[in-house]
Amino acid sequence: MSSEARAHTSTVYVIAGGKPPLVREDLIIALRWVDRLWAYLVERDNFGYRENREAAAMIEDARRHYRDKLDSL
Repeated sequence: MSSEARAHTSTVYVIAGGKPPLVREDLIIALRWVDRLWAYLVERDNFGYRENREAAAMIEDARRHYRDKLDSL
């Protein structure tokens, strides 16, 4: 047996009342990070036209995802 330190992590899923718990502050932070990511991508400006449109669509999907969760609270 080795004396090396070892660690293991795995995802923990929590269900309360039949639904995963949502925390308003966490959702707001996630929205801010999505906005920061988009600002960074715009600042770098290294997309072509098609890639920029695809990235913008993905960012909007992420925003919509977190907004919908906020609206459900």
